[in-house]
Amino acid sequence: MYYHGHSSLVGAKYRKYGPAQPGGTLSQWYSLTDVTFGSVSIAGEAVATASFTLHDNQPGDSTGDDGVIVDPGGPAISATNIMPVPGLNRSALMLLALLLLSVGYLYRVSAN
Repeated sequence: MYYHGHSSLVGAKYRKYGPAQPGGTLSQWYSLTDVTFGSVSIAGEAVATASFTLHDNQPGDSTGDDGVIVDPGGPAISATNIMPVPGLNRSALMLLALLLLSVGYLYRVSAN
């Protein structure tokens, strides 16, 4: 598989969503083993690649023994610098609620 726009997939895992065993009913995230990541040069630009082989009714095939291979998956790279979503503490939320109520009250009083 070629991933244009990416020059490298160093540290990536090939993650799939579906039954871990072919024909199973429980869908889950799991890592496909025996995947080789690399890169090739196309028109002078490095393009990331992932190479692996899938067989019908073997791990990686989401549909079981039906002559069709369904492969919902792709490379995943762990985030190294996870930042928390900024939020307000309880006091700031109370102050914001009070401010909104005050603005609403002033609007209502001035409308009369």
